[in-house]
Amino acid sequence: MGILQIIGGVILCAKLLPGVSDLEYRLLFSAYAPAVTWLFAGIISGMLVLAAADVFMHLKGLGSIQHRLKNLEDDISSRSSDLQKALERIEEQFKANRKE
Repeated sequence: MGILQIIGGVILCAKLLPGVSDLEYRLLFSAYAPAVTWLFAGIISGMLVLAAADVFMHLKGLGSIQHRLKNLEDDISSRSSDLQKALERIEEQFKANRKE
C-alpha cells in the first residue's frame, strides 16, 4: 500500500508538471507547487504506511515470542511439579528406609 502511494505521488507529480513554455521566460515556483506537493505527499504518506506496517510486523513477532514463552513457562511448570512429586517420593522412600 505504501509503495502504491509513493508511485501515485510520482505519477501525479509527472502529470502536474508544467510543460515547456513557448515563451522565453522562466516559470515561477507556483507553477511547480502542485506537482511538488503531490510528490512529497505521496512519498511522506507512503513512508508512514510502510513504517506502520513495519511496527505491526514487529508487534506480531513479539506476540509470537510471548506465546512461545507462555508455552515454555507451562512446560517448565509441569516439569517442576513432576520433579517435586519425584522428590517427595524419594523423600518418603528415604524416611521408610530409615525406619527399618
